[in-house]
Amino acid sequence: MAGLPNLENIWSDESPLGLSNLQFLEVSSCKSLSKVINCKTLVKLHKLHTLVVQSCVSVQEIFDLDGLSAYANIETLSGPNTIHLTKLLGLRHIWNKNPRGIMRLHNLKEVHVDGCNNLRFMFFPSMVQYLAQLRHLIIRDCKKMEVIIMEEEWLGIETSEILVFPVLANLVLVRLKSLTCFSCRKHNRRSPLWLKLILFRIIMAP
Repeated sequence: MAGLPNLENIWSDESPLGLSNLQFLEVSSCKSLSKVINCKTLVKLHKLHTLVVQSCVSVQEIFDLDGLSAYANIETLSGPNTIHLTKLLGLRHIWNKNPRGIMRLHNLKEVHVDGCNNLRFMFFPSMVQYLAQLRHLIIRDCKKMEVIIMEEEWLGIETSEILVFPVLANLVLVRLKSLTCFSCRKHNRRSPLWLKLILFRIIMAP
């Protein structure tokens, strides 16, 4: 769907639209939209493969997880394979709360984020252990991005135990002016993240 300036909500509880077979979702230039996928819709998207959101200036959250209980329907909420987020100037959170126990993302293979100037981090530490299939992580031109993996002391989870990314082949960080580190905590450099990385670029120049 594209060019719907008055669209405020993609999904309706009364909608007869079947979602269980939806594989590709692209949302573009919907300037009134603030959230993309709410919790009631998420549990129906069993086969969602690719999510593309671009040029939606009012979007603040991609996944609205409020209303979902931890460890409920966990096998259903495996998440998409590919996520592309481009020119979302108002985006503050990809997930509006920690998806631990709700959304495993164990199918996620590719993440591209470009021009999301209000996004400060990508992942919670407790998410990383489920990203065993992630091969491509590309982040460009996010002015407020401070860290890729956010510290999460209150969970009692050490990043060193979960920072693995066993098949990550392409990590690109371009023009992230506020970036201070990949992760706030020390991690094991013998992990597959460091042994199998094929391409790693950090470009700070304009």
